[in-house]
Amino acid sequence: MIRLFKKPLEECLLRIAKQENLSPKQVQILIYNRDHECNPLFCYATSNGKKGNLTFKQILNIKTIDPFARETIAFPKLKNAFKSEAEIKEVLAQQIVFGIYTESDKSEGLKISIIHNNSINRVCTLEEIMGLD
Repeated sequence: MIRLFKKPLEECLLRIAKQENLSPKQVQILIYNRDHECNPLFCYATSNGKKGNLTFKQILNIKTIDPFARETIAFPKLKNAFKSEAEIKEVLAQQIVFGIYTESDKSEGLKISIIHNNSINRVCTLEEIMGLD
């Protein structure tokens, strides 16, 4: 199940890196939320300071309906991850950000940094955040 998310995220990092003429190591996909329901929002940031908004469909690189219904799977898991991390840190869920990045030029081996107050609190895997195998 995790492959339904991992591959599109890796490819999204590659697309953004190519568009910005950077290495995938210089790009990060950020997942954050701004409401009490913890609905996830997406953007990217690069090492040269460029930022841009993303939609879930852009991350998946689909134009129409997703045959795997990944949004239906991912959004509740992301909401729960925001709430869990906020509870651990004893902060508002809106203060938690997940940063997806790679240390590889081929965007393999995704890592997720859990960010609070503009500093990385811990690094984990996509499987941990999504609760998938």
